Order: sequence, then C-alpha cells, then structure tokens
Amino acid sequence: MQGQMFLTGTEVNDFVGMLSNAIDEKVKKALQRQKELLDLEKEDPYKDRVYLTRKETAGYFGVSLVTLNDWEHRGVLIPCRIGTRVRYKKSEVYNALNSGKVGKFIRNA
Repeated sequence: MQGQMFLTGTEVNDFVGMLSNAIDEKVKKALQRQKELLDLEKEDPYKDRVYLTRKETAGYFGVSLVTLNDWEHRGVLIPCRIGTRVRYKKSEVYNALNSGKVGKFIRNA
C-alpha cells in the first residue's frame, strides 16, 4: 500500500504539527540549495569560459561522468560536440541547476 498513510490514535493537532515540520524541512532544503547555487555562480572558476568539459560539468553537479552520459540519453542535459570532444554550454548547466531539472538526480538535493 505505497503512498497511503493510516493515522490511528493520532490527534489532529499532532498530525498538523508533523505535517508542518515536514513542510518546513523541505522548504529549508530548497532554500539551502538555492543559496548554494547562488554561491556557485559568485565563485565561478570558469567565469570567462562559455563551454565546460565533461569533468568540469560533473564537478558542478557532484556526479560521475557516467551520470552525465545518462543525462544526455535522457535529454536532461544536452552536450555540444566539437569534433570528438564533448562540451556543455555553461549557460545550459546553470539553467539546469536553477530549474531543478537535475535536482531529483543529485544525491542530497
């Protein structure tokens, strides 16, 4: 019975308190993530660059190169191919981070 919750012996006020605490935690995590994204933009070591390598992009997200490959196949993040090299447009990386498009794939997001 996934997705169902039974409350027996729980007072309405207790349930409201638990629900409020859960929402507060989610909001705090979302705000913390937005703060991290803003800090990342301020401390951008690649600010003069338009394209990022796979390794640099993986570092931004804190994921492996295999995950980037998986995202490419899923259409989450589309790379540019320059000859045999794979590059990611920095503006698209920031858009993906800010849109939450990749958040569900990142641990501790």
